[in-house]
Amino acid sequence: MILDRVHNVAFAMASPRTIKEEFEKWCKLMKYDGIFIASTNAHVKTVYHTNINMCIGSEFAVVCFDVISDREEKEIVRKKLEELGKKVITISLDQVYKFCGNILELQTENDETLIAMSDTAKKAFTSEQLKILKKCGKIVTFSIPTIESIGGGGVRCMIAEVFPN
Repeated sequence: MILDRVHNVAFAMASPRTIKEEFEKWCKLMKYDGIFIASTNAHVKTVYHTNINMCIGSEFAVVCFDVISDREEKEIVRKKLEELGKKVITISLDQVYKFCGNILELQTENDETLIAMSDTAKKAFTSEQLKILKKCGKIVTFSIPTIESIGGGGVRCMIAEVFPN
């Protein structure tokens, strides 16, 4: 799931790891508005969970609409992100496979906003996309080729989201 914790909105894509009924139970329990994407396209590589395809920061959203096959679902996702006031950065399927959707916004103890991503992801973003992201926070990158090639995940997969009460 990808969460907008400020607005209590959760996004999830159907996959072997994500079942609509369980997602809906979670949303009800946690009092989140849920956006479930049921129509995922088959690709050379499986887009096996939402956070490889999408990231939501406080001011931006990175998303690959090519993974969503149903036009109506694409528009629901796009409209919801716009309603949430996000700068939508659309990425290609090739960028998904280079972990551009697998990034994470972090906050330092000094309230500095960081956008964590792998070197692979940074190199795959266009200069215009990076320009938008840089307006939203300081980009920090990590070289993690083993995790990406063998583990199948990016920076977001390696960082636990822990929030103080």
